[in-house]
Amino acid sequence: MKYVITLLVLCLTDVIYGQGTVYQDSTEIKLAEYKKLYNKGLINSAEYQAMRLKILGLKVQVPLSDKDRLPDPPDNPVFKKPYYERKVMANVRIIPLAYFEVSGTYTYYPNPPLAYKEKIRNANYGGAHVEIGPAINKMFHPNFVFGLEGNKTTFLLPVYADLNINLNKGKFSPFVHFGFGYIAFLDNPSYTHPGTMDLILQHGLNALAGIGLNVNIARFFSLAIAPDYRFIYAVENQGNLRGAARHEPTNITILHQIGVRAECVFY
Repeated sequence: MKYVITLLVLCLTDVIYGQGTVYQDSTEIKLAEYKKLYNKGLINSAEYQAMRLKILGLKVQVPLSDKDRLPDPPDNPVFKKPYYERKVMANVRIIPLAYFEVSGTYTYYPNPPLAYKEKIRNANYGGAHVEIGPAINKMFHPNFVFGLEGNKTTFLLPVYADLNINLNKGKFSPFVHFGFGYIAFLDNPSYTHPGTMDLILQHGLNALAGIGLNVNIARFFSLAIAPDYRFIYAVENQGNLRGAARHEPTNITILHQIGVRAECVFY
């Protein structure tokens, strides 16, 4: 009986020792494989430590070094920055405005080569412009502009390029703007150019500049107000619209105006 018990104890000891050896060998093999992956650069130190702790059954938190951290979401192409944090956005400006005459002259030739130069009267216009273009960092706004202005006898159609520059990114931002482009207007000279009676179409160049204040109301909306100066140089070279073209020197309008613009800006 003693021999039987001794034999059973020896067998059980051999089985337990064998299993422990197999388990130990398996753990060492896995740890060696993880080490090889780390040495080849296929995993970083943080991943290697996590796998090592898991196989050993430990739950110790290992702090990550900066080089082992995963990239932040914005650097991952799967993630995109919100629209209002992008460097380039679209902006649309709706601008009610009014311009008032400071000085102006109209040169015409009733009996060429005799020329008459007269002061322009009542060259005050009201209307609205619409600007569309990109907004770069919400500071630089190169825009395309079209508009419609007029008074009781004259209609103006300005089409021009305008650059708005915000001087900072705060809630209250001073800004400057410069514009240059084309302008056309249908005019009754009996109102603005005394002494003439024909309906004329004039076209030419307009240049404007101003400085103002922009107030950011929300991420997608701001309000602005700006006093403005505008210069117009226009010619009438299509003749009398009520009759045949006249073979005479070109009539010229030169106009200086000041104005005010109220801008609603949408991003």
